[in-house]
Amino acid sequence: MRAFDAKDWYWRVAASETQVYHSAIGDFVSVNNAAYAAFLADGNLPTPIASNTELSERLAEDSLRPVNANVLAGYREKQATMFTLAIAAKLSFQQENRIRAIERALGLNGSPANLGTAAQFKNFIRDEVI
Repeated sequence: MRAFDAKDWYWRVAASETQVYHSAIGDFVSVNNAAYAAFLADGNLPTPIASNTELSERLAEDSLRPVNANVLAGYREKQATMFTLAIAAKLSFQQENRIRAIERALGLNGSPANLGTAAQFKNFIRDEVI
């Protein structure tokens, strides 16, 4: 039995009895595929997953771009969401520090220091914004 490796793993999507998704090639293979048979013979089992959409989201978490068009659409959507949130957070962090610099220059709002780390920004959001 081998350790889970998302880059080279098999998923059984929607309890299919005829095919499994193989992340190493980014597409579905028949359950009769020789590499899949070897995977099973080593004592491994495919990870069950409910749908192509759920598989897309799981692959997106590890940036494992699928080839299969039915999985790729969901992957691209999830990746876009993840990157949008990451970029929005970076922009917000920068804007907060710019505002603080302007406030210091004008002597407003107690002249707060810039937020130096992501952890400080997270605490600011938690304590002051939400």
